[in-house]
Amino acid sequence: MGRVAGDLSFQPLTPDRWDALEDLFGPERGASSGCWCMWWRLTSAEFSAGHRDARKAAFRALAGDGVPLGILAFDGAIAVGWCAVGPRETLPRLERSRVAKPTSADDRVW
Repeated sequence: MGRVAGDLSFQPLTPDRWDALEDLFGPERGASSGCWCMWWRLTSAEFSAGHRDARKAAFRALAGDGVPLGILAFDGAIAVGWCAVGPRETLPRLERSRVAKPTSADDRVW
């Protein structure tokens, strides 16, 4: 029988949960071919110029800044899912998007 949503717990990414994220992403892969969830946080040029190790280090540093980066889903002590979420202004590529423009100058969405 499969697991139900009530069996899962959800926790924000914090420095003390970094190992769980790394286990989920893979210490070398960084999920999605080395993105390390930095695609929306860098310009195209910055992302292309960087190596997955640099993106990993940058994301780990951000995890210690206290600004929400996302939520980890846990099945017991094992991380089984990830969802990036945070203040829009922490995602510069989204801020420059022509398709997903803010609805107002003071739009404080996540």
